[in-house]
Amino acid sequence: MLVTSLVCGSPAWAEPSAASTARSPSSASAERVPEASEWLHRIRQAAIQRSYQGTLVVTGSGGVSSSRVAHVVQGSRRTERIDALAGEAHSLVRQDGITRSVWPHKQMVIEEAHDRQVLFPGLPDEADERVLTWYELRPVGTDRVAGHDAIVLSLQARDPLRFSFRLWVERHSHLLLRLDTLDANSQTLESTAFSDLTLDVRPTPSSRPGDWPAAWRHYRVVRSVHQDTQLAQEGWALKALPPGFRQVSCSRRTLTPGGSAHPHPVLQAMFSDGLAHVSLFVESGAPPGPAQESRHVLGATHMLRTHVEGHWLTVVGDVPPETLRRFVTALERKPR
Repeated sequence: MLVTSLVCGSPAWAEPSAASTARSPSSASAERVPEASEWLHRIRQAAIQRSYQGTLVVTGSGGVSSSRVAHVVQGSRRTERIDALAGEAHSLVRQDGITRSVWPHKQMVIEEAHDRQVLFPGLPDEADERVLTWYELRPVGTDRVAGHDAIVLSLQARDPLRFSFRLWVERHSHLLLRLDTLDANSQTLESTAFSDLTLDVRPTPSSRPGDWPAAWRHYRVVRSVHQDTQLAQEGWALKALPPGFRQVSCSRRTLTPGGSAHPHPVLQAMFSDGLAHVSLFVESGAPPGPAQESRHVLGATHMLRTHVEGHWLTVVGDVPPETLRRFVTALERKPR
């Protein structure tokens, strides 16, 4: 689900910040209340089927970032574009199964096919009924976000291995307007929300998100190559996953950091409980001797890096540190 930073402050769209201050759903009481699994399906489908554009603001770890987002559906074709409004200029364009990250200052485009990452306001394909084994979903009120009426939902974690969430869902389209990630004390770790949003946009010839500025067409293209594989094929095994998590992909990727001419192979496995995601990266070249760990946190995203039998192991996810620790201790090197 997503990250970044701009200027501190408490923008008007962020009030109120807790479900306890959301309006009671009095006017909605006469409406049929969808089942929990139906809510997840509606939110996921709205992000796929509706066209929209707006400004997305992310707050967390004392920082704020913003991006301009456009998502256009034309028949069976979907195009998505995200332009960073702070920090180094860069854009992300997804179209026809290909993701392109554009870096104007480097005059470089990083191209990747079959990118499985789901960005706000989408929900993962795995967000189905099994999510309700690990989270309790219930409506807790109504509110307004970016000028749109919203129903506020609580997704309360049933154990300490995952964070809880609060969702603001547009009343009519069911598009996700805002997502807060909460710790065990219900404190907000990270909030992602639209500050302005237009639904059902119709692109003009000059504003289609997939149309590339002329300058981009001359940038150097760097392709990230990946091949599907399995951990066992690569000489690794997981003794036991944390409860609720399943492997959703495993691939060997060839990266070119900073556009380097020297390819850098990385093994990546992705896991999900239907909402939270954990990525496990394995790289060769770690030094011998006792493992030296490093930890980092940004908003709701935690990272743990260590080394195992001559390989660097990096685990990243929007989960508590203990969950990452369980992935690390479960991974074993096996003879190939």
